[in-house]
Amino acid sequence: MAESDYSTMPLCAKLGLEPKDARLFMITDARWKFMHAEGGLPAMLFDLQEDPQELVDLGRSPKHQEILALMYERLRQWGLRMSQRTTVSDAQIEAGRGKSAKKGILLGVYEATDVAPELTEKLRGSVPQTTGEQTGVQTGVKTGAQDEEAQGVAISRAQSTE
Repeated sequence: MAESDYSTMPLCAKLGLEPKDARLFMITDARWKFMHAEGGLPAMLFDLQEDPQELVDLGRSPKHQEILALMYERLRQWGLRMSQRTTVSDAQIEAGRGKSAKKGILLGVYEATDVAPELTEKLRGSVPQTTGEQTGVQTGVKTGAQDEEAQGVAISRAQSTE
C-alpha cells in the first residue's frame, strides 16, 4: 500500500484538480498493481505477471471488474485501519476508561452548563485584581477611583487658570 499527495506539483493544476483531490493510492500483490486517484480519474490496473513493464492498463476492462472490486475492498480496509492509535493497546484503553474525566479535550461542549463545574474550575479561576494607577496603565481602563482623581485634577487645573 502506498499513498501519494501531489497537490503541490504542477500536475495537479494540469489535471484541473483541487488540492484535496490530488491524492493517489496504490495497492499491489504478487500479481496485480492497482492505483486509485481521487478527483474522478479512472482506476488503473496492471497484471504484473503478464505485463511487468506496466504498459497495458486494465482499469477499464470489463473482464477485470472482479479484480478491481477486490482492490477497492483492500483500499477500503486500509482506510479503516487503526492508523491513529498505534501505541496504546485495547487493554490499556479499557483499563483507563472513566479515569481521565479531569483532563483532556471535552468533545461536544458548547456552553459552560454542558460541563460539571469542577471540570472547568482551573479555567474559571478568579481574575487577578490590581489597584491604583497600575491598573489603568496595564489595561488602559480607569477604575472608578481613578476617574474621580482625574476629575479632581481637572477641576483644580480649571480653578487655577481662572
